Amino acid sequence: MKKILIYCISLLLFSINLYANPKIISLCPSVTKSIEKLNSSNDLIGVSSFCKPNKKITIIGAPMTPNIELIYSLSPDIIITESGMTKIASIEKLKSLGLNVIEIKQSENFVDIKDNFLFIAGLLNKKELGQKIIFD
Repeated sequence: MKKILIYCISLLLFSINLYANPKIISLCPSVTKSIEKLNSSNDLIGVSSFCKPNKKITIIGAPMTPNIELIYSLSPDIIITESGMTKIASIEKLKSLGLNVIEIKQSENFVDIKDNFLFIAGLLNKKELGQKIIFD
């Protein structure tokens, strides 16, 4: 099972890396802040109403019940949420529309926060910057 999960994540990362500047929707504040900290604010095309982005951007509704039609109309390359932040029905609907939804682990401690940040850095092809921010 673990090998299948690693394979799926690798495949997902490979497909995402095909985008030079991915169009991203963030459904939770921690993801939005991570993207901004990684100097990728320009990749954000939509955020939830809970996020406080440092630029004017489309608000796609609440994290638990985002506006599916609005999200679809923005044609994102990646939608990122945190486990428990978005209703499973919303995630499944987005996936059924062919949208790429990534659900990161809910942060319960500093290690989780660090791991999520580095995972997002990897998605954005900014792994080195992510490591520098974490370890410097």
